[in-house]
Amino acid sequence: MARKDTEHVVELLLAQRLSNSTNGNPRYRLTLRARDGIAYTTTTMSDISDAYDIGSPGIRPGCWVKITVSPAGRVRHIEPAGVIPGGE
Repeated sequence: MARKDTEHVVELLLAQRLSNSTNGNPRYRLTLRARDGIAYTTTTMSDISDAYDIGSPGIRPGCWVKITVSPAGRVRHIEPAGVIPGGE
């Protein structure tokens, strides 16, 4: 059975710019914190258009974001979460 992408709502703690992809698109190393307080680091996939949105309002350090993670553990999609978990 094929593994599937997973979605998570996390706090973006740090977005560190990496070298561009071979196609010239931005890549990032992201430090994220889950709702249970566990922090982890991952990278964006190469050539995702959402990488251009990192740093804009709603997708900068201190914001809660909704991410889609590939089976390999890399961020495929990122968008503002809209609400802060626990703040119903």
